[in-house]
Amino acid sequence: MKLASCSEPVGCALVKRKILGLVLAGGKSKRFGQDKASYAFHDGVCQLDYATRLLDAFCSKVAVSVSGGQPTTFAEEGGVYDLIKDRAGVEGPIGGVLSGLAEARGMGLFVIACDMPLLDASLVLRLLTQRDESRLATCYLASDRKPEPLCAIYEPHCLTALERHVESGYSSLRRFLMDENVLMVPCRSPELLTSLNTREDVERLQSMVSK
Repeated sequence: MKLASCSEPVGCALVKRKILGLVLAGGKSKRFGQDKASYAFHDGVCQLDYATRLLDAFCSKVAVSVSGGQPTTFAEEGGVYDLIKDRAGVEGPIGGVLSGLAEARGMGLFVIACDMPLLDASLVLRLLTQRDESRLATCYLASDRKPEPLCAIYEPHCLTALERHVESGYSSLRRFLMDENVLMVPCRSPELLTSLNTREDVERLQSMVSK
């Protein structure tokens, strides 16, 4: 695994790339107590809309990943994004990535989780500019210095390797990224990749925003 330069992109135009942006929204949100995709961390903007707008600024197409048994009305309100069901029989976000890669039809797949309220356009842009298409994926390093699989670009040729990973009995995207030939990009502020898992996280992240 190669570590990318920590320099920030300068003067990069906001041009849409030929890549499928996928918002992972298939989680059960048990610890949070309500559907995280419909939670409005930013005033008046639910997390699903926030995430899809981020990707729509840079990706030629945007879709939303949902689980097979999940109500999808929350993802249909805008009526503009395709819904992709997670691969049947595969637990966790890896099922969404597998379905997304199949749907991308030869394009790269830019995946973000719907519950990252501090993720911003500069972080999305930086990952795109650092992207190494010769590798299986390009991802950020999280605060624990391990790869962050839920804000990452997965290349088309990653699909076969990811399927082998699942067939071998693994369901961890992070383990996949740690074991395979991927580019890991340092994040200027890893806390910006934090997910909303509990109500305590909301208070903590709002406090960070206010500072």
